[in-house]
Amino acid sequence: MRTVEVAVPAAPGTAWHQNLLPRRKKVPVTFQGNYDTLVEAAGKSKDEPIYIKASCLNVKCASTDPLRLKPWFVDRNAVLLSPTGDAIYEKKPVPLSVCEKCKRRFRVLPVEFLPYKTFSLPVIEKTCHLYCISGHGLRKTVEQIPGVSPHYSTLHGWLGGIGERASDKIKIKTDKAITGEPSLPPTAALVAETSKKQDLDLIDRWNKTDPPIAFWKYKTLIRKEGLKSCLRLLLIAISLFQDSCSPLTMWEAFLIPSFNVPCWLFPSRALVTPIQLTDDIENMIICNSDKTSKRGPP
Repeated sequence: MRTVEVAVPAAPGTAWHQNLLPRRKKVPVTFQGNYDTLVEAAGKSKDEPIYIKASCLNVKCASTDPLRLKPWFVDRNAVLLSPTGDAIYEKKPVPLSVCEKCKRRFRVLPVEFLPYKTFSLPVIEKTCHLYCISGHGLRKTVEQIPGVSPHYSTLHGWLGGIGERASDKIKIKTDKAITGEPSLPPTAALVAETSKKQDLDLIDRWNKTDPPIAFWKYKTLIRKEGLKSCLRLLLIAISLFQDSCSPLTMWEAFLIPSFNVPCWLFPSRALVTPIQLTDDIENMIICNSDKTSKRGPP
């Protein structure tokens, strides 16, 4: 019998699991490795039982036994990053796992696939990093992504969502993200764990990293801080995994065995500033030049 590491949203009964389960009945579990490794493991399950380190997510099932990986595949829509750097839309078959007690099935996702998101994490991090460091706006940035590029409003949401995730300002609940205590592992815990296992200077570098953001890319301080937090996370990931073309995805795979959740999962919109701010006419002070006192002696 073989055992494979995966990440699950949370154990049955925890706050995150209870909040997500009503929204999506088919809660997926996340595999530590990439897509090719996951498919290979599922193929081997035909000849020998392979179990993954995740118990049943069905709240009505009291089983704590690990789920069994099966060679049953279902299609999942995904936008992936090809070796040439193109974003390609494909229907990728992902395997299922099954609880041997209640017989409920759960999709198993590779590390590149974030739960409930069509665009893969490599595409998301590449697009966000390009926007933050370039002199282009949202529309020009998505035009620079060859292949299937996201809509510029989607990029706007990613930037804010990742920024809020990196600064611990989100809490996933049902279908919204609200401010409060994060139900995901705090970013400070993720940084501390990485520092302990890979880079002892990471905490100090994280606290001192303050990347500049072009002034015309934000209209509010909230948006500015969100963009800075997003870029800081991406820059730290690059410093940790310099040999990878998708360093944030590699960081995700590095953290999964320790926390057993998709650590960099983020909502696309929470406190994200709208792309176009509307004028608040009711609270606006209008200057009437006709009633302005003239300068100089009376």
